Amino acid sequence: MSRQTQSRFKARTVCLQRRSIFEHIKAEETLQANQEKIYSSVQEVIKSRYRFVPDMDRTVHQNSVSLLAAMPYWQYYIEPSNLVFYDFTVGKVVLPAATSLFGLSSKFIVKPNHTAAPDNL
Repeated sequence: MSRQTQSRFKARTVCLQRRSIFEHIKAEETLQANQEKIYSSVQEVIKSRYRFVPDMDRTVHQNSVSLLAAMPYWQYYIEPSNLVFYDFTVGKVVLPAATSLFGLSSKFIVKPNHTAAPDNL
């Protein structure tokens, strides 16, 4: 082979190597961007379901302690721990706000002293 052919071959192999390196770099960048999108969408789902995003570098206990420490007192004791109302409807027809209201029992629901007769309705 002549020197010119050898230099062309060498230049072509260098060009192919550079192109493959650039292709690998682009593939890694797109993969990293996709992973960041997936990570952020998972965080959004977790936040919408549980109202907070745990720190993955900490233990479950540490996350719960930090969440409880950041929570105001009134928010922690706003709902009773046991409610009497159970929603047995198919498809959960009763709204969550109504279930919390009905679960407080009849002491918290305003009742009229006298009921109306069917003629007066």
